[in-house]
Amino acid sequence: MGNIVVSGRMRNPASPWAAYKDKLEVRSVAFAGPGAIIQDVLELDEATKSFANDVASRSVNLIADQDIVSRFTTDLDFVDAYLDDVLPALAEEKVPLPKLLFYVVDAKGKIDGLYEKGKDAEPVQALTKVAGTFRHACPLVMYEDDQSEPIFLTPWTDAGLLRSYKYQKLKRGEDPIQRALEQHSLTKDGLAYNNE
Repeated sequence: MGNIVVSGRMRNPASPWAAYKDKLEVRSVAFAGPGAIIQDVLELDEATKSFANDVASRSVNLIADQDIVSRFTTDLDFVDAYLDDVLPALAEEKVPLPKLLFYVVDAKGKIDGLYEKGKDAEPVQALTKVAGTFRHACPLVMYEDDQSEPIFLTPWTDAGLLRSYKYQKLKRGEDPIQRALEQHSLTKDGLAYNNE
């Protein structure tokens, strides 16, 4: 987002940043960034398309393929599959009740029911509609894990780019919180400079 803001200000003659237009090139590398608040530029005017493509050519977002943050605004099917899988696992593992009591009071069913009712609520549907217009503002480099070869996802304007990489269900006994933390920090930790 910083690249979009600064690059935009450099193109505005009234901005103090305009003095740097031909002297400074802004580049950005994001780690596990969510889809930016940039709508589908393919439907906008040529000047906006040109600006968005220019910023994208100087940017990249490094993501893990199962990180919910990178998918949150751009791949709602992934988010839905994630929540369908993770919420029951959280309820089963994290509710401090003995297993038998947990099933007798049906805590899992109550959590599942709240999620099902909530995702169909009018405000959630309105948010979903807007979120469906969001895009990552640059190409994506995706990693399965810290040992995998990177996958370069382009063109950045393709709304379905991430959708072909489906959510992978939790393995039996896998801690959903630990997995989420590992996936979200994979690119930052895996590619960070080692001070040791």
